[in-house]
Amino acid sequence: MNRRPFPLHPLLSGTLAALLAVPALGWAHGAVDSPVSRQTLCRSYADYWGSADKMKDEGCRRAVTAPGHAGQMIHAATQWNEVNRDIGGRYNDADGGEAFLKTQVPDGKICSVNRPGMDVLNLVMPEWTRTEVKPDASGKIAVRLITTAAHVPSFVRIYLSKADYDSASRPLRWDDLQLVHTEELTQARKDWGDKPPLISSANGFFQFQVEVPPGRTGNAVLFTWWQRRDPQGEGFYGCSDITFGGMPQPSPWLKEKVFIDGNGIDPKPGDTVHYRVFGHDREVSELIDLKLPITASNQAPAVWGKQLAQQLAGNRDVVRVGVNRNDNGDIVFDSSDVYKNFNYLSDARNSTQMSVDTGGGGEIPGPIDERPPVAVIDGPTEVKAGESFTMSGTRSTSYNGTPLRYAWSMTPALGWSYGSNIQESFSITAPATTTPTTTRLRLTVLDDANRKRGEIEQDLTAKPESGGGDYPAYKEGSPYKAGDIVSNAGGLYRCKPWPYTDWCKGAAWAYAPGKGVHWDQAWDKL
Repeated sequence: MNRRPFPLHPLLSGTLAALLAVPALGWAHGAVDSPVSRQTLCRSYADYWGSADKMKDEGCRRAVTAPGHAGQMIHAATQWNEVNRDIGGRYNDADGGEAFLKTQVPDGKICSVNRPGMDVLNLVMPEWTRTEVKPDASGKIAVRLITTAAHVPSFVRIYLSKADYDSASRPLRWDDLQLVHTEELTQARKDWGDKPPLISSANGFFQFQVEVPPGRTGNAVLFTWWQRRDPQGEGFYGCSDITFGGMPQPSPWLKEKVFIDGNGIDPKPGDTVHYRVFGHDREVSELIDLKLPITASNQAPAVWGKQLAQQLAGNRDVVRVGVNRNDNGDIVFDSSDVYKNFNYLSDARNSTQMSVDTGGGGEIPGPIDERPPVAVIDGPTEVKAGESFTMSGTRSTSYNGTPLRYAWSMTPALGWSYGSNIQESFSITAPATTTPTTTRLRLTVLDDANRKRGEIEQDLTAKPESGGGDYPAYKEGSPYKAGDIVSNAGGLYRCKPWPYTDWCKGAAWAYAPGKGVHWDQAWDKL
């Protein structure tokens, strides 16, 4: 199990984008970053594109490799601010819509609110990173929700798992949760101070002082529900793994990788060893850039390795090289066996690179073109309802000539089905709709050489061949009779017999077939 200090580590300053931050999109909204929710944590590292064994967070790594969940963590993390569900006008219910939400989200699907392709957020495992929280003198903890679209008016409902719940042993059930905080929201804040957002595209936040039951110890899950007050009734959700204070914290120094790779680094006299530490901002800026000339006198790895480590001693706030003797950052260089030494980073989002400049001036690896890759989508923009087809990203290009990594997503995806979303081609089946249905398709490509990404979006529309057959489209307020059939929300519906018939002509927010919050009291789906 990982633990994470709370509040956020002071080193998290400046631009807190992960290496490959997703730009704010029109449908993006928000999520909790303190104590960090599962999808936001994995999004902040954004290292799920490459080899899983190089991922820095244990929980995110386990989620990416979990059987039966291929591509789901990439989907959930890239849409960190859109783990959402609509409840229509049911937020006006006395319980804020909780009872209705429970009918839409079964036990075991709470952390993903039963979203297609995001079930990975419900995984039962001990590896989810936990944020340590310490209630203040009044028994409260701070919870911060960052936004990319600060919807007001809105309200928040925050739930805490009960003391007997263990997220490492069984799925989260509604009966495991108790409501600990509610609050109406009218204005987002922007006064970040020394605690910038974990995801740099956030442009505002809400912060809550949440009272927790006295005497709580050990681990828990915080479930946060942010609800908009609008006709659609869109809400945003997330699970934050926490542990209550009093437990010893691990070393802040992340063991990254071996200092000298004996299989790849073998400089000769006249060469230069080039050691760099890259930051985690969008520009992947160089925090450290050191060069050590190699001569006949220092050619032995034990010699030049120690010399390089001594040069790095002036940057001990960023990186340390050696063997970690304990959990207090006591990292000491082992000169007796240079290959036992590792790089330790103070910020897990940074990375190191060692290469060799040859005597002829070349460098291994070669020069990197910093231009981002170009994403290209080939395929139809309009398909028949129920049709299966394939979109292609093969014409996407890297300026470094390196193979690209691919990630596809669709928003909204309701009714659309698809195969693997991390290949260069994307297989999709359109919904068997009786009315035109449109989704937004997005392709993201990653160039491993420069850690840059490119994105492109396009709309996809599924249209029925018959335009809805002989059945008219639903129209609010029409004097429907028992047995009348209409098309709406991608399906066909029959008005129920008396005494339910009059509801068929009721307000759309309540009785629109397939969409209103009480539609099934007026209509039967065919």
